[in-house]
Amino acid sequence: MSNDWKTNYHRWVSFAALDTEMKDHLKSIQKDEGALEDCFYKGIEFGTGGMRGEMGPGINRINVYTVRKASEGLARYMSELGTEAKESGVVIIYDTRHKSREFAFEAAKVLGKHGIRVYVFDILCPTPLLSFAVRQLGASAGIVITASHNPPEYNGYKVYGPDGAQITLATAQQLMAKIDEVDDELLVSCEDVSVLKKKGLLKMVGTELMEVYLEQIKNLRVLSNRFSSAADPIRIVFTPLHGTTLKAITQGLNSFGYRYVTVVPEQANPDPDFSAVASPNPEEHQAFELSIQYAKEVDADLIMGTDPDGDRLGAAVKMQDGEFEKTKEFSFQFGYEESNGYLLGDFVRDKNVVQAALIMADVCAFHKARGKTVYDALLELFETYGFHEEGLHSLTFKGKEGIHKIGNIMTLFRSRPLMEVAGKKVIAIEDYLAGTRKDMQTGAVVPLALPTSNVIKVHMEADSWFCVRPSGTEPKLKIYFGVKGDSMKDGQQMLALLKQFVLSYIETA
Repeated sequence: MSNDWKTNYHRWVSFAALDTEMKDHLKSIQKDEGALEDCFYKGIEFGTGGMRGEMGPGINRINVYTVRKASEGLARYMSELGTEAKESGVVIIYDTRHKSREFAFEAAKVLGKHGIRVYVFDILCPTPLLSFAVRQLGASAGIVITASHNPPEYNGYKVYGPDGAQITLATAQQLMAKIDEVDDELLVSCEDVSVLKKKGLLKMVGTELMEVYLEQIKNLRVLSNRFSSAADPIRIVFTPLHGTTLKAITQGLNSFGYRYVTVVPEQANPDPDFSAVASPNPEEHQAFELSIQYAKEVDADLIMGTDPDGDRLGAAVKMQDGEFEKTKEFSFQFGYEESNGYLLGDFVRDKNVVQAALIMADVCAFHKARGKTVYDALLELFETYGFHEEGLHSLTFKGKEGIHKIGNIMTLFRSRPLMEVAGKKVIAIEDYLAGTRKDMQTGAVVPLALPTSNVIKVHMEADSWFCVRPSGTEPKLKIYFGVKGDSMKDGQQMLALLKQFVLSYIETA
């Protein structure tokens, strides 16, 4: 594959068997050199999170050819592992996005061509079910076709290992090496689905695994079902935000004994355009606008929303004024990530929104039985541990120029380290790319025992901090903020000042 975008472009437009949709798209932008360069100047990146990007023609886009190339790389990697790995096979699921099902079968057709057994789900299902199915079926790997909460024009390809977890950095590097061996993504060969089924190399799976998965979740309950069947049971509003979780979560809530569940009808059905929500991201308040309307109508105690692929949960609960806002030894207890991903039981090795949603219902029921809301319980935690406020701000920089801009901003923080931020002294700066933590008072530098990543975290006095990192899946720079106030108002004011300072500093890059 050439590093010259024009060479790659001409290779595509001269390919006689090029997909008609790709051919028409390229024709529509043939006079837009900037758009063409962005499509062809580099291959789409593949890492521990797989690959994710806009759909369209070119080597820097998600399309049938880049999906085949990634699958060819995976097939070569698995072939080197031996016959047992090929016979154990690969499980594939897909979300509700444009072309997700098509890409899933393209992956299966490439893997099958190499004699690798493939299990493809015949129902829409959330990402955690892939992690569960890989281990349940004893597979060697898993693939999920998804772009999580990204806009409708995005899609992606994520690989899981035999342990049901996302692949490690070391595995990703080995896999990327195999993908890079594929010189021409246009020439990757596939086998017909009908042939693979006849040979026993492609099997459709689905409902039976979903049932086993939901049964496993019941074992996580800390409480009995006495709260779900109480005289004043909780009322829940749920939205899958046009994604994959409708059946799993509604069926799960029913099995947990929750009968008063309202599903937001406008956002219930799978829709690759996410027509009834501006952004299908449960981290954002606007994703709950419709849900809150229904919650007020039915006097709901709890609102829950999930992202399209079903690995993140957002929840809203009533405050005192009736309004909603965001909000055994050596054994695994609970895991979470900043962006609303949670895991309670390790029979799944990834974020698990179905677990989280069902246990969140139990949490709400427990506190309601005590005469409290979940928000009351949150305030009790604040009173005990301090009023922590956190925030996230994303800056979008698209295309080749955007990559340079993000690079300049990261260079700014490294070349001109801050000594004071919003009136607070900087205590230490952690550079995860260099693998160091520098004490800004003494100048002492100590190593960080963490994987390298292009991330900078700045610690200030009074338990304040902010963190800057380029997104690995979107053309964005993400800035995270954290403060600790003496009251909720104090914390919110501190957070606003911190954001204002950092964003103003970034503008100087």
